[in-house]
Amino acid sequence: MFQVYERDEDNEEILLHEAETPEAAKVFMQQLKYETTMMRRLFIKRVATSDDATDDSWRYRESHRFVSGEYKIVPWQCWPWAKPDHFCHVSTDDPSKIAYTASAQHGRDDRQTRMRPGKYLTMIGCPDVAYWAAKYAAENENLEIKFASTADEIEQVYLNGPDSCMSKTLRHYCSHIHPVRVYAAGDLEIAYLGDFDNVTARCVVWRAKKLYHRIYGDKGRLENLLRATGYECSYRYDHNGKSLRGARLLKIENEKGDGYVMPYLDGQQGLEDCGEYFKIGGDDYVACETDGTIDGQHSTCCNCGDRLHEDEAVYDGDGDGWCAVCWEENHFYCVNCQEIFHNDAGYTNFNDDTWCDNCASEHLTECEECGETCHNNDIYSGNDGVDYCGNCIAKHEDNEGIVPNPSPTIHDPLQIELPLTTVQKYDGSTAWWMI
Repeated sequence: MFQVYERDEDNEEILLHEAETPEAAKVFMQQLKYETTMMRRLFIKRVATSDDATDDSWRYRESHRFVSGEYKIVPWQCWPWAKPDHFCHVSTDDPSKIAYTASAQHGRDDRQTRMRPGKYLTMIGCPDVAYWAAKYAAENENLEIKFASTADEIEQVYLNGPDSCMSKTLRHYCSHIHPVRVYAAGDLEIAYLGDFDNVTARCVVWRAKKLYHRIYGDKGRLENLLRATGYECSYRYDHNGKSLRGARLLKIENEKGDGYVMPYLDGQQGLEDCGEYFKIGGDDYVACETDGTIDGQHSTCCNCGDRLHEDEAVYDGDGDGWCAVCWEENHFYCVNCQEIFHNDAGYTNFNDDTWCDNCASEHLTECEECGETCHNNDIYSGNDGVDYCGNCIAKHEDNEGIVPNPSPTIHDPLQIELPLTTVQKYDGSTAWWMI
């Protein structure tokens, strides 16, 4: 039962009408407002009845609204962490928001709560809020992928969009024009969301091959829209053939110095000089600088031959440059002398540590019985001239090759007299062993 009240000048509540549904109560209120020009303070109260607590007919009503098309489902509706009793749907008033039934009482009152998708997903414990909020936006918000293809358009998208090393103004670079202008060679374009003066996301795309590269800014929305139109990611997928290899870039000599104008390229950085233009993927140049230029001077890994960025190169004693992967695979660190050696120098693994051959020969010895490598402090030379570890020497007290020394007397009255044998430790000191 829904009752319409009016609050008078004395702040008293006056009952004006009773209705079975909230819609009927609202209709009555509207009629009263149209019938008079006076400002009337009207409001609706719901009066609970004995049948309300067990009335679940609202669930059928909400379910039927999905079937009839009145409600549009949300992308996460069928996932285990979703809340079925919420009957969450795209808001009919504002598609940028969701609407849901917060409780059974709200259901009986036919009352829905509107909320931003991200806030709602956080509230219900969604494991990946950013992904599902972006997916919702891509499906329900009025978003459009735009493409910048001319040099001027591309420069504007970078200057007015997400921050990166290539989004600075011209004065930050060593080139006479903005380095991103070289993308305007005909193959590559910049996909973006927003307007020229407010870009919220951008990435390099090869529209002819339906490939998109690394996304800056609102990755979730732009990526979902690109994938929905058939694009595949080319960033770090060169082994699948899904790369920007072969795409052309403008070849523009740098008028402020040597070399050519070139932005920093994510992923594949090698360039092929094709005379009138560059192609991504090659051995002539490497686009790994953030100053907006490239030149022909570069170094390569002495082991694998890949190009080296000076900030990442490791140089050995002979001045040869190594990439990080090759350096780690071909060198080791000695825990004793704390020096780095090439694997060819030889090494020994001891207690999960690596020892160079010099340190190993000086400080480590192999037990001649069990073959275990031990530190010299734990190696004993018996009277038979054999090197034993501590475990093995205990097994040879009575062997013919070990002659016990005269057993000294232990004068501690709390102990009995025990025969001892002397053994010479590898470092020359003497130890006593009880037998």
